[in-house]
Amino acid sequence: MNNWDGRERAFSTAAIVALVLLSGCKSWHPVTDTPASWIARESPPEVRLTAETGDQMTIRRPIVVNDSIVSASARVAVGPFAPPRRGVRLSDVHGFEVPRFDPVKTAGMAAGFLAISISWARTVGRHGGGQQSPEPPVVKLAPGLRLIWSVIP
Repeated sequence: MNNWDGRERAFSTAAIVALVLLSGCKSWHPVTDTPASWIARESPPEVRLTAETGDQMTIRRPIVVNDSIVSASARVAVGPFAPPRRGVRLSDVHGFEVPRFDPVKTAGMAAGFLAISISWARTVGRHGGGQQSPEPPVVKLAPGLRLIWSVIP
């Protein structure tokens, strides 16, 4: 393995770890403002609504249409036989929450990931045996193929 492969693997591992840490570090916070005015002002990527029955619904890219909160990304069919766009009436909304970045959850998740990584590295280091891997077999090629093989990296 050359040096570039190691850097590429380290970069991809760091990118995956960053995505996992950042995606799991949000929590829902209630909004005291009215849903219609808050959605119009902030244009949030998603909201979580609680109906009077206690059912919760998450709507991505919410917009207010007439008296309802609906998803802007929902397909809108046109014509007399088009189904109505699903949403929640503003009068039925009893809880309105938006996602926020939570630094405490992020720190806890990072500490847990670091502890697992260190314990895994120690376990592998103790039980690895320190043996070198055998050398790869030597490939014997015909003279014509040897020339082609030397030109192609």
